[in-house]
Amino acid sequence: MITDPRALIAPLRRIHEEIRDAVVRACEEVAADDLSRIAHDDDGEGDTIYAVDRVSEDRLLGLVERELGSFGPIVLIAEGGGRTVVPEGRSEEEAGLRVLVDPIDGTRGLMYQKRSAWILTGVA
Repeated sequence: MITDPRALIAPLRRIHEEIRDAVVRACEEVAADDLSRIAHDDDGEGDTIYAVDRVSEDRLLGLVERELGSFGPIVLIAEGGGRTVVPEGRSEEEAGLRVLVDPIDGTRGLMYQKRSAWILTGVA
């Protein structure tokens, strides 16, 4: 159990920084047409997931495990990734934290280099 929620700030910042760095690197190295390719479409049940989204989503679970694993079981709720309990094998009932993440808020503008995007995170 967390007694001081400020203890989450540094690990969350490290998660954000690593995702930011990976996405910026991809935007510099990969053609916009490739980043804007649809990677997954939920047919109306959720957001369309583009290749650029995969850059952040592919890293998110590992980063949460590494940076927040010491805080005990966590339910990670991520756009494009659904609900996952960290570490694997633990139940949602055991989790003391719910971490909600949109690893790229502003995908469409970012993938065409029209505007910035953000990583949104909430912890309950």
